[in-house]
Amino acid sequence: KEDGVGVTSVYVPDVAGGSLVHNLNLSSGMLTPNGDGINDDLEIEFLLTKVDVGTDINVGIFSLSGQQMRDIQAVNGNYRWDGTDQAGNPVPPGAYIFRLRVNADAGDEILHRIINVAY
Repeated sequence: KEDGVGVTSVYVPDVAGGSLVHNLNLSSGMLTPNGDGINDDLEIEFLLTKVDVGTDINVGIFSLSGQQMRDIQAVNGNYRWDGTDQAGNPVPPGAYIFRLRVNADAGDEILHRIINVAY
């Protein structure tokens, strides 16, 4: 309003710049899906800022040669990988690339981590 009455200003620092993804946390760098209850699943947690509902979020596991092994979908808001490929078969032991890709109106961001699988 012109007289300033009833007007609320909100200062949000660093909205124009900075990261979309914060606090990326993987439960372990070593996945051992052998049924013993220890590191059988990779739990993936992260916070997003400056994104709207319906933002394109892709979580995937890739071989070192770039082949996508698994596309991970959120179940009840949680991302988890059990060491299987897209067909449900156990992946061979070795190193894999975890990729988180966020495509938002505020920009795009891709993060990578190395995950090792051993049996």
